[in-house]
Amino acid sequence: MLKIAIFYTGLVRTLESTIPYIINFLNNKNYLLNHEFSFFCSFQSDNDNEKMYINKLLHNNFENKIKNITWIDRNDATWCDLSNKLVDNIHIDAWWKNYLKTSGSMIEYYQMYNSYLNMKKYEEENNISYDYILRLRTDVVLKDEINFNVENITNNEIEQILKYAQEKLNKNTFINIDVFNYFMNTFMIPNRLSYDINKFSISPINENIYNNIFTVLDEINTTLIDETDKENKFIEILFNYIQKSDYLITLRNNVVYFGKAKVFEKIHKLGITYGFYKIIEEPVYWFNSESQLTGICRENNIGYYSSVSQLEDNSLYNYNATNYFDNNTLLEDQYSFFIKRN
Repeated sequence: MLKIAIFYTGLVRTLESTIPYIINFLNNKNYLLNHEFSFFCSFQSDNDNEKMYINKLLHNNFENKIKNITWIDRNDATWCDLSNKLVDNIHIDAWWKNYLKTSGSMIEYYQMYNSYLNMKKYEEENNISYDYILRLRTDVVLKDEINFNVENITNNEIEQILKYAQEKLNKNTFINIDVFNYFMNTFMIPNRLSYDINKFSISPINENIYNNIFTVLDEINTTLIDETDKENKFIEILFNYIQKSDYLITLRNNVVYFGKAKVFEKIHKLGITYGFYKIIEEPVYWFNSESQLTGICRENNIGYYSSVSQLEDNSLYNYNATNYFDNNTLLEDQYSFFIKRN
């Protein structure tokens, strides 16, 4: 039985309207048989009545799955002191400093940090450990099943995904970095394989990982002659990578992200180290929330994989309910998630 911790974080203004779809997501037959989900919530509100209502709503809908609810508002003394110290060390214009303190950029990771600490406390008190962690925003609807059973994936299944990606990307072989990236962005969410690759945004992963993969590819090509032997060797290497290595799978950079619990052991500290990380791809806005998550992954040698479809991206700034719903029923289309704006 896989134990999955859900870090449920954010403002609660749309939470009531997204809960039915979380219930639907968790009622997957495979999940019910083989997974145990627990919620560690870190919410933002300064309204006592709202807090009481949300507490009751969550317990009524998820019963014993709710393990902890922590409330944080922008006037919280601990948060104010921490955010001031972090921003003081970020050398940017005053307007951006104020933006970081008043937007969700920094506080979202502080919420994730709190959820992690509460999860660790629960683990110690109950002598258990979680296998995977899913960070989910309160305004997000998650449609597609996530395959957390990575340990059970077979070489044959890996080969099928690689060949599918090879054909979609029009490559001569699947022993290819682009195919590797495509594989990593889709193998845990099978539905994404069928989505339009032109709508994917694949972010660079840690250079050390790239260099290791390139070295392996070179060794395969120089030491093996038979193409089938090369492919089998690559599948074996990829199998070992997804079983043993640290990586974070993200949807639209930091809207939804998930990985092994040991990965969050390293990245949860972003909640108290925001602004410490820079990436060369974003020299101007290196301090934004997406770049900071990428940065802490690289700092800790964690593979970082991000993808987004057009419908997913549209929900951030051009939300239109008819793109995702037929009345209250989710449409089957090229999206794994969307941000529900009302």
